[in-house]
Amino acid sequence: MRTTVHYITNIAPLYRKNLWNRLLHNKDIDIKFFFGKGKSGIKEIDTTDEEYKNYQSSFFELKNYWFKSKILVWQSKVIANSFSQKPDLTILLGEFAVLSNWILALIYKVRRIPVVIYGHGMYGNEKGVKALLRKLYLKTADAHLVYENHAKNVMIQYGFNAKDIYVFYNSLDYDTQIKQRNELLTETKKSKDFFEDKSRPVVVFIGRLTEEKKLHYLIEISKRLEHDTPINLLFIGKGPVMESLKNKAKNDLKDKSYHFYGACYDESELGELLFNSDLCISPGNVGLTAIHALTYGTPVATHSNIFEQGPEVEAIQEGDTGFFFEQHNLEDLAQKTKEWINHSSINREAIRKKCFNIIETRYNPDNQLKIFKRLLAEQIKPES
Repeated sequence: MRTTVHYITNIAPLYRKNLWNRLLHNKDIDIKFFFGKGKSGIKEIDTTDEEYKNYQSSFFELKNYWFKSKILVWQSKVIANSFSQKPDLTILLGEFAVLSNWILALIYKVRRIPVVIYGHGMYGNEKGVKALLRKLYLKTADAHLVYENHAKNVMIQYGFNAKDIYVFYNSLDYDTQIKQRNELLTETKKSKDFFEDKSRPVVVFIGRLTEEKKLHYLIEISKRLEHDTPINLLFIGKGPVMESLKNKAKNDLKDKSYHFYGACYDESELGELLFNSDLCISPGNVGLTAIHALTYGTPVATHSNIFEQGPEVEAIQEGDTGFFFEQHNLEDLAQKTKEWINHSSINREAIRKKCFNIIETRYNPDNQLKIFKRLLAEQIKPES
């Protein structure tokens, strides 16, 4: 008999498509997804695509209600559904601001349906009422799926049971990316015409160009390194600080030692750009950008303040898949970038393999499915 699972979440993000497909196609799991539409601009799965024609009964669209278009506070139809159906297990979003989820957790508890909360868990820097509400909400669950070991360790310190916390990691469009990566591994490395001196190592950033990413740091360190460890800078993405970054680069850097590629959603292009870069630096913080770069064998650098990082920062293993610098310390970033470039150039392919390995052992949908099936086996108790 298949295990029935109801997965109630905010939206259907495109980057989770491979994971959702693994769950849909698994013969042991009967999963139903409940979700609404987003407000943040994150690309979403088109469940009307031809590939889902046999799975329409697995998708239930909800009405999302947002506070200031940023904070999800309520979802329609989920309360009625919690009475009309009885899955073996239910997954709820790990955001305590979603008031409907508090009610759902109570209803499922009364009906003896195991509840799993999927999210960031405890960050470790919560204070006051926020810390209390987050802990109370998380305590309504029987088990937890979290993105990182740091969250699990913090939750244990808050009194949660370690055996009920599953580190689920995260993943992107793994199948497409691995196919693209394998093609790149068999091709001769291509040089782009962006840069005048193609012998320089390429430092890349990929993502939205926003103030909080501190991207002007990249121009500053490039300027500092020009005389002894010159680099080429590649910015992939667009955003509100693009024009100011272009002006700064034009004033501070050598012509054709930097390039603004703009927004790109073509994985074949993105894969080639990342594969042919030597280092990805995200000066402000890093999240799924790290997974994207590491998948193509490009090491990642970011700051070391864990409380202001995305959970994917754990994929960076100091000295192997990248490095950390002291937050807001330009001198430290410049020095460590210089040291990394001089070190990595000796054995670039060994570093590339270490990047591949962290993705293939943790940050992929096959590993996530394995963890998910273990959770089901351990959390669903046979009826007496």
